[in-house]
Amino acid sequence: MRRLVINTDGGSRGNPGIAGYGLVIVDADTEEEILTRSVFIAEATNNVAEYSALVDALMQVAALTKEWGEAAQVMVRADSKLVVEQMTGNWKIKDSSLQRLAIAAQRAYPARLVTYKWVPRAENKHADALANEAMDRGFNPDDPADADKVQAAAEAAKDQAAQARKLTATSEKALSSLNANENATQVALDGEIFANLDETQKSEEQSAPIKEDQNTMAAQSSTLTETATDTYLVLVRHGATKYTEAGLLCGGYDEIDPPLSEAGLHQISGAAALTKKLGKTVYSWIPEPTTLYASPVKRAAQLGELLGENLALPVQTDERLREINVGEGLGKSITELFATHPDLPKRWMRFEKDIWPGLESLGSMIERLGSFTENVWKRHEGETVVVACHEIVTRVIAAYALHWPGPVIAGLEIPLASTTILRRHADGKVTLVAAALDPELGR
Repeated sequence: MRRLVINTDGGSRGNPGIAGYGLVIVDADTEEEILTRSVFIAEATNNVAEYSALVDALMQVAALTKEWGEAAQVMVRADSKLVVEQMTGNWKIKDSSLQRLAIAAQRAYPARLVTYKWVPRAENKHADALANEAMDRGFNPDDPADADKVQAAAEAAKDQAAQARKLTATSEKALSSLNANENATQVALDGEIFANLDETQKSEEQSAPIKEDQNTMAAQSSTLTETATDTYLVLVRHGATKYTEAGLLCGGYDEIDPPLSEAGLHQISGAAALTKKLGKTVYSWIPEPTTLYASPVKRAAQLGELLGENLALPVQTDERLREINVGEGLGKSITELFATHPDLPKRWMRFEKDIWPGLESLGSMIERLGSFTENVWKRHEGETVVVACHEIVTRVIAAYALHWPGPVIAGLEIPLASTTILRRHADGKVTLVAAALDPELGR
């Protein structure tokens, strides 16, 4: 399997101000420079520029692995201690814009194949020069003459996270080549690479920094035994119903309880197949599932039944897993609701009540879903627990467990039949292993 070293750097003149970033991708074995980029991103803070460089770099790796037909093990070297410490889970991400970029980075390329290392600026000169080159050729966002350029840069930045999400499925499928690799035994934990590499594959002519990075990748295997009591929570969203296909709102406490449509049944078959591969060919370092919970709402209960059959596990129904109560929003379109309540997301994220009759508040959902999550951590330590549930339920559980603020809930997309995985470490810290895995990955 290929090994890549990425150097990234971002900068801002004004913070926020004129900004840009640079990235360099090198083959770790041959030291061949595979790709460089120097990108101007209009007005941004230094931290946003640093994160933007990381997202772009991992997107480029995803595209390269698709072209090669095989996955690559990646070492990211950056002189931003903030990015390195946050992406390795050592520091919390408090800024909402950085939270979204961090999620985009995790989705751009499988986190289990990426490890991070802080380097001083002196060892990051090429990426630094590319970042400054981008800012040097930039334009003034306050100059009306450059308005079209500012708009183009803003649109490009807006699309970056979306592009990263699209590349996730492609890069995940490339991982199938790992199973045929007889020269490496790999186990990965939340972006940290643990590998015993065939010594004959190592080049005698590698430079000291590259050798050091390869040793770092391999040496991390010594921490593997510390994960024995880690607990994994696998959240699987149900598939489509006639309501979702029509763009109509349907909650978890309504008289109307639609079953899955034909398309929905097809979607959950992929999700169930993906879940069955957990602990085997997908995320092989995760313990195989031992417990299965499901929402009593029909569309999630159908998913739970299929998961139970595939995993040979009994389904435990839990009332706390019901989807949000939409009250008088039942059967209305999202477009219609936003027309009458344009500030709906902001008000709901501020824990407001009575936005319209019957709509469940965020506080109420956190109370019941937080209770469920804490029960899982206490009752199933060291296990992998699968939950058949809903979109808003998944968002709230993830935000609760990861200590994300309300606004991040709106930015976390949970498509139909997608799978999101949380990991609670032995020390109580929770990290995001995977967000919104495509059910097609299971086929």
